[in-house]
Amino acid sequence: FGGRYGPSGEHLVALVRHSDEVLATFLALAGRQDLMVAMKLAAAEQAIEKLLAAVREMRSDGESREG
Repeated sequence: FGGRYGPSGEHLVALVRHSDEVLATFLALAGRQDLMVAMKLAAAEQAIEKLLAAVREMRSDGESREG
């Protein structure tokens, strides 16, 4: 806790696995911010696809009730 010792490789992997903040910091320190940007873009694309699917489902439900 005094900040004198860093995590072992195994512990660092565990931290990165469970913390997006640790992952982002690790990638920034490694000079690989581009990977974080790519991950965020992929997540945004998935969210948009889910939203579009929900909108299409709502639209088809509304059309089936009208017809």
